[in-house]
Amino acid sequence: MRLWFLAVLALPLQETPPVDAVKSAIEATAKSSYSYRVGGRFKREGVYAPPGILTAKIDGFQSARNGATILIKGSEGLWKTPEERIGEKVEGTPADVADKVTSLLEAEPPHAMLSALLDETKSGTESDPAGSYTFAYKPERVRASLEKQMDRAIERKTMAKPAEVDWGTVEGRLWVRLAKPRGPLVHFREERSVRIVYRRAGEPDETKRYATKMEFDLTGHGTAAVELPPEVRARLGLK
Repeated sequence: MRLWFLAVLALPLQETPPVDAVKSAIEATAKSSYSYRVGGRFKREGVYAPPGILTAKIDGFQSARNGATILIKGSEGLWKTPEERIGEKVEGTPADVADKVTSLLEAEPPHAMLSALLDETKSGTESDPAGSYTFAYKPERVRASLEKQMDRAIERKTMAKPAEVDWGTVEGRLWVRLAKPRGPLVHFREERSVRIVYRRAGEPDETKRYATKMEFDLTGHGTAAVELPPEVRARLGLK
C-alpha cells in the first residue's frame, strides 16, 4: 500500500487543456461586473454586469441592454429603440448610422463573444507566461466569416471586389490572456486573413491579404458600475 501511494505521488499533475482553461476563465469572468474596450471597425467600450446588463458606446451613440430589452442614445441625447434609430431620417445624421446602430444592437458581452470564438478553434497551446493561450481557427469557419465580411465591405463600397480569392490561404488565430491561471479574462484578440488578387488591364496583378481584426481589453472585475439615468433604468426594468 505504501509503495502504491508513493507511485501516485510521483505521477506528474495532469495539465488542464487550453480550451478548458479558457472556458473556466469565461465562467469566472461572467460572475462579476467588468469594463471593456473593443478595437475593430468601430471602437466600442462599455460595462457588463451579471446576469444580463450591457452598455456600449460607439462615437456619439450609446446602447443599454437588460436581457432582450435594448435602448440606444443618439448624438442628440435621446434614448430610442433600435428600430427607431435605424428608420429615422434626420438631417446631419452620419451616413454610417445604421451600421453603428446595428453594431450596438448585435453587441454581446465580451466573455460571451469569446465563448463563441472558442467554438471555432481546432487547437490551442499555452504560451509563456502562464495564463496566455494561442488557438488556431478551423479554416472553414475562417472562410465563412471572411466571405460575410467581404460581402459587407463591397456592399458598403469600402473595398473593391477582388478578381480572385485564394481560399487555400485562409488563416485565423485567437490569443487569450488571463489575469492569472483560472481567470478572469483580461485580454483577447483575433485575426483572420486570406490572399486576394486584383487584376487591371495593362497592369501586373496586385496581390494582398484581406484581414479582419478584433481586440478586447477587460478591466475593473467586480468593481465596474453601470451608470444610466433613472428613466433609462426604469425603461429597462432595472432598480
